[in-house]
Amino acid sequence: MTTIYMGQLFLMSLYFTVLHTIPAPVNFTILSHNFKHILQWSPGINSPPQTVFNLNRSCGYRKSEQRLRLNIRNTTVDVSETFKDIYTSCTFFLWASIDNMTSSIVNKSITPYEDTIIGPPIIFLSGCGDCLNISISLPSESRKELRQFYTHVFFDISWKKAGQKEANQISTSGKQYVLQNLQPGDQYCVKVRPQINSNHNTQPSAWQCEYTSKEEPKGMFYIMSWSLGAAVSGLGVLVLALSLVYTGSVCKLKTPLPKSLVSPFYIQIQQLPYFSRKLSYIAGLFLHFLTFKKLVLCYFII
Repeated sequence: MTTIYMGQLFLMSLYFTVLHTIPAPVNFTILSHNFKHILQWSPGINSPPQTVFNLNRSCGYRKSEQRLRLNIRNTTVDVSETFKDIYTSCTFFLWASIDNMTSSIVNKSITPYEDTIIGPPIIFLSGCGDCLNISISLPSESRKELRQFYTHVFFDISWKKAGQKEANQISTSGKQYVLQNLQPGDQYCVKVRPQINSNHNTQPSAWQCEYTSKEEPKGMFYIMSWSLGAAVSGLGVLVLALSLVYTGSVCKLKTPLPKSLVSPFYIQIQQLPYFSRKLSYIAGLFLHFLTFKKLVLCYFII
């Protein structure tokens, strides 16, 4: 098997030597995305393993070719940095070589501002109550040589409420837009596609969704506030009930006060105004354990 393979290589080498040529590269293409340009190709059928590739370029009205790369072993080359003017058309010439043999030349042309693919845009959404803020940016727009080009871009915005199939359409030339009169607390989805008169190779963003306003989570502060409110309300009811009991309005005590409470000080209390006398009376009851026990039992009976 090895002998047969070596024989095939020898015959191929003899064939190329007689013709002084080798297979030309195939599938030569330019992948251009947001002004990043990649040349890509494949070796010709039955190309010898030692084959290398060579690349020249001609731009604008110049007829002379500019040598870019020689003896390339890869099948991809990034030529983005070779473009100084995105409005100038350039043609790339590619051929294969080995020793003193060369292939025929293949070529491919590109005019960056017309042919490069623009997008997808990057979008950022934020809710503002009954509206949605949309911020849009494009890849490579910060490059100095591209700023003029991107000033002519406008955007088609598709938006819909989450779960709906049909979308609304609006257009804007700005990179900031606010969707107004939306339902607070609902989720809306947005998709943006750049539009350029001189370039129709644009890609839209994916659908991106956001709420107009978010409900604040009921955290520890909420729970503590609710618990404190309930405790204060319960305490208020208890104080009111005890006050009614102490003043004799309800569940009047049948047991007279202990003699220890009947003192000159207590007699002086009886001479106070009615409201002050009742408060002092309540304070006296609190100081006596047995009386307080009876009051609590009476409260539960109520």
